[in-house]
Amino acid sequence: LNKAKAYEGKIFAWEMLAEIYFKQNKFTEAQWFLLQARDLANAKKLSSELAEIEYLLASSKQKDGNYKVAIKEFVQAAELASDENNKQLSLAILDKLGEVYLVLKDYPAADQTYKAYTQLKNELYN
Repeated sequence: LNKAKAYEGKIFAWEMLAEIYFKQNKFTEAQWFLLQARDLANAKKLSSELAEIEYLLASSKQKDGNYKVAIKEFVQAAELASDENNKQLSLAILDKLGEVYLVLKDYPAADQTYKAYTQLKNELYN
C-alpha cells in the first residue's frame, strides 16, 4: 500500500485491524491502529475518514473506561460528522455519547444528548 501510495487503503486496513483488536477487548492495540489511521488521514488530507476514525477511537476509550477522553473524542467526531452531513454517524455518536454521560451520572448532559438524538432520529426516519 505504501509503494502504491494507496493511502485510503492503508487507512481502511488500519481500521479493520483496530476492529479486530476491539472485538478482542484489546483496546490499547486498537487505539494504536486508529491513531496511525488518523495521523495518515490528516497528513494526506483525507478528511472523509476522520469522523469514523474519531468515532472508533472514542468507542474504544469508552469501552476502556476512559470516559472523559471518550467525551472529547465523541464531540470531535460529532463535529466532523456534521461537517460531512453524515447523519447516520451523528446518530450513532449521540447514542454512545449519551451512554457515557449516563455512566458519569451527568444527567443534564445525558438529557440534552437524548433530545438531540431524538430530534435527529425523527428527522432521518420521518
